[in-house]
Amino acid sequence: DGHREESRLAPHHRCFIRCRRDDDSAFEPFGAEGVFNKFTHLAATFANNYVTSGGDFTVTGSSLVSLQVDTNVTTDGGDILFDGTVDGNSALVLSAGAGAVSMGDTGLSQPLTALSVDAATIDLNDVITIGTQAYTGAVTLNSDYVTTGGDFTVTGPVLLEVDTIVTTDGGDILFDGTVDGANSLALVADTGSVTMAADAGSLERLAALSIDAAAI
Repeated sequence: DGHREESRLAPHHRCFIRCRRDDDSAFEPFGAEGVFNKFTHLAATFANNYVTSGGDFTVTGSSLVSLQVDTNVTTDGGDILFDGTVDGNSALVLSAGAGAVSMGDTGLSQPLTALSVDAATIDLNDVITIGTQAYTGAVTLNSDYVTTGGDFTVTGPVLLEVDTIVTTDGGDILFDGTVDGANSLALVADTGSVTMAADAGSLERLAALSIDAAAI
C-alpha cells in the first residue's frame, strides 16, 4: 500500500506481516507472540521495520525473504536468525546488541543494496551486495562475499570456517580485528585498498593469504 510502518514486538503482543506460499497464492497474515518464528515453506515479504524488546527474531525452514524497502531489524539483545535466503534491491540493517545473528545465503538471486550487522556474534554464508557490507562483532565467515564497488568492513575478530574470497570491485576492504582459521583467505579489491589492522593467523594459522589491491 506504499506505507511503511514499524512493528514492535513485546512479550504477549501479537504482530502480523504478510506472507505468500511457494505457489504464489494469496497473501495470508502470520502472527507471532514476541518473536517472528517459523515461516516454513513460505515466502515472506518484508516492507517494515521490526523491533523486539529482547525477544528473538527468527525466520526458519526454507523461507525466502524478499526485501521490498530498506529494512531494519532490532532485538535489543535477542538473537536474529534467517535460516533461508534473503534477497531484494534494498538495504538490510540487523542490530542484535548482545545477541547473535545467523544468516543463510543473502543477495544471490537479487543483490541487496547494502548489509549492516551489529551483534555479539555473526555467522554468515554467501553475501552479494551492490553497496557496502559492514559487520561489527565476532564474525564467522563460511563462504564468499561480493560487493560491486562498495566497501567490506569487519570490526571485530574473524574466524574462517572455509576457504573464503572477498571481492569488492574497487571498494576498500578492512579487517579491524584478528583473522584466524585453518583455511585460505583471498582479498580482491582491484583499485581499492586492503587494510588488516590486527594479526592474521596468530591464534590459528591460515592455510594461505592472497591480496590484490591498489594499496595494502
